[in-house]
Amino acid sequence: MSLRTRQIIVALLTSFLPLIILGGVAVWYAKVSLENEITLGLNQTAVTVRQDVDGAINDRLNLLKNLAENAAIKSMDKTGQQELVSLYSKIFTDMDSITVIDMSGQQIVRAGGAFVNVADRDYFKGVVADKKAYCIGVPAISKVTTRPVVGIAVPIMDNGHIVGVLAGYLKVDDTIKVINANLKETDKTGNRELIIVDKDKKPIWHPDEKVMAEGKPIQLPIFDKEGIVEFRNVDQDAIAAVVTSDFSKWIVTVNTEKKVALAPVKELTKILMIFTAFLVVLAMILTNFMINRIIRPITLLAERANIIASGDFSTIISQNNRYDNEVQNLVDAFVKMVNNSRQLITNIQDKANQVASTSKNLSSNAEQSAQVSNEVASSVSNVVFNFDNQSEATDKASVAIKQISTNLRHVAGILETVDTLSQEASKASSAGENAVGNVVLQMDVIETSVGHSSTTVEKLGKRVLEITQIVDVISSIASQTNLLALNAAIEAARAGEQGRGFSVVAEEVRKLAEQSQDATKNITSIIGEIQKDAESAISSMAQGYEQVKQGTIVVGIARTSFEQIYSTVQNVTAKIYEATELLSQVKEGSERIVNTISDLSETSKDVSGQAQMISAATQEQSASIEEVAAASEKLLGIATDLQIMVDKFKI
Repeated sequence: MSLRTRQIIVALLTSFLPLIILGGVAVWYAKVSLENEITLGLNQTAVTVRQDVDGAINDRLNLLKNLAENAAIKSMDKTGQQELVSLYSKIFTDMDSITVIDMSGQQIVRAGGAFVNVADRDYFKGVVADKKAYCIGVPAISKVTTRPVVGIAVPIMDNGHIVGVLAGYLKVDDTIKVINANLKETDKTGNRELIIVDKDKKPIWHPDEKVMAEGKPIQLPIFDKEGIVEFRNVDQDAIAAVVTSDFSKWIVTVNTEKKVALAPVKELTKILMIFTAFLVVLAMILTNFMINRIIRPITLLAERANIIASGDFSTIISQNNRYDNEVQNLVDAFVKMVNNSRQLITNIQDKANQVASTSKNLSSNAEQSAQVSNEVASSVSNVVFNFDNQSEATDKASVAIKQISTNLRHVAGILETVDTLSQEASKASSAGENAVGNVVLQMDVIETSVGHSSTTVEKLGKRVLEITQIVDVISSIASQTNLLALNAAIEAARAGEQGRGFSVVAEEVRKLAEQSQDATKNITSIIGEIQKDAESAISSMAQGYEQVKQGTIVVGIARTSFEQIYSTVQNVTAKIYEATELLSQVKEGSERIVNTISDLSETSKDVSGQAQMISAATQEQSASIEEVAAASEKLLGIATDLQIMVDKFKI
């Protein structure tokens, strides 16, 4: 195979083929990158639309939550509620209406329009029946305005109970119109379509008004997927970005025709392929030209080289032709090589004799060097073995110390936890001591109060006895008065007509005496019960007084115990703190030991590695010296042959 053919093959392998492969890779990479950029842009657009829709709903949800916390709304006073609802409806015009709903589902306050019952709506059921903190309903046609709205409901809470529902109706069409207008402004292709459906695939926004008017679920396979989806839309291939809102559960899709979306990819691919083909053709032309400029002078040199190869160094080569710098350098070098070869052959003849003599000495020295090298290699092998053992030991020590350091860190963590718990126990014992002190004071006050109460009840018993005596006297007087009245009546009867008036008076006195006797009997009965209750109270007071005294003694003992616990906890806390400090010092020392052993292990490994390299180098040197010895023997024979061969050249 000629040099020209080889150059062409090399050019194909090193220039044309890589250039073609690189062009193909560049085209593929550019195509994939641009496709990814387009699909990512489409997906980002869908995500932005979802965020805008969720943001609009979330803003109005927060508005309703704040409004539901207003005192006028919580009061369920229609007058106050009406003022607030009307004011907010005027400010937030994207709301179709804001209304207050009672627990039966009936609207009782509304910013405008007739009141309707919404008990069957999902947003009302979600708040009242399911006890949700909020509920976003499925889009529906307003019963009042007949416009598409989405109901947002929050509970009206009063003292932890639901007393009503505050609902707002966001105008879906107005909100999404603004979002769709922004989408059209940023759409460079003008081919993107926005479709939004609820979780039941019913249209919330669709570019076809007929589909919106029908309100039937849209059957597209893309709604069951997420991300970038390719599908067949009517009679065209399309690509869509599909995202689902975790907030409202709506599905947002932004789709476009695939050929329109990927048109820039095809255009870029075409440009890159044309450019790659142009570069390949240009490279072939330049390569052919450059090969010719290189091959022509080399062919001339080859002819002269064949003459010289026959042993004729007397040929003359012209150096005056115009060649490229590299070829000229080659010609100059060839001429210089020929001249040097003439001189070299002359010198070889002189030196051949010297080589023969020197080769004998070299052989002897090589044998001695080989013996010394073998001894050095053996010593270095022993050193390597010792260093390997040392490295293994340091590795084991490092592992053990690291385990100790890990255990120390674990113990330090436990001690820190114990220290924290002991401090908390100290605080708790101090609080307990204070609480027991307060109990002691309260027990003293109770003891004093019980004593006073017992004395008071005893005095009450004495007063009751005095009242009993007085009642007895009154009862005796009433009895005597009754007898006197009876005698007076008898005497009046004896007196006849003259004593009739006295008889009437005597009868009245008798009745009064009987009433007094009856009253004294009742008083006596009541006083008897009071005496029994007083005696029972006195007995209970005495027992309570004794128990309070015993309680005071027990609380005093508890107070003393808490003081001892507090003192003990303080001592334990101090000891734990000392142990923590000592353990921290031990941990730091162990970490320094780990670092030192690690450094020693690395150093041993480095020294071992270097020693192994020395051993290998020594063995190689020994082998080389042996080869030198063998070569020196051959050198003598070669020198003789060399003299014979040099004589053949024509100088």
